[in-house]
Amino acid sequence: MHPATEPANVSENERLYAAWRIARAKWELARYAPANLGRDLCEEENGRYCDADHGALMVYFLHPAKDLRELAHKLRTFREEDGTGFTRAAEIVEALEHDAFDLAFKHSGRVRRA
Repeated sequence: MHPATEPANVSENERLYAAWRIARAKWELARYAPANLGRDLCEEENGRYCDADHGALMVYFLHPAKDLRELAHKLRTFREEDGTGFTRAAEIVEALEHDAFDLAFKHSGRVRRA
């Protein structure tokens, strides 16, 4: 099999991040398609793309990070997307906090208490 066609060894977080970027790209493509230049998407169509984008982003944020690199990437994405303004920001921050504690205990060799 050619290296470009072999399945990449990616984590679930990387796959979820890619799914969100694809959802975002589809929304951008719809907004800037030649047929839509100079006008907004209709409310229904924009809503579908918005829901897909935000849904995929939430799945990414709420999925546990397997290592510190993945947690750092999620934190950077949260900052870049100005996550503090999200409706579910508290839920995202709680998930990131759980990731941090779980990874800290994993690296310390201690067992985490709930």
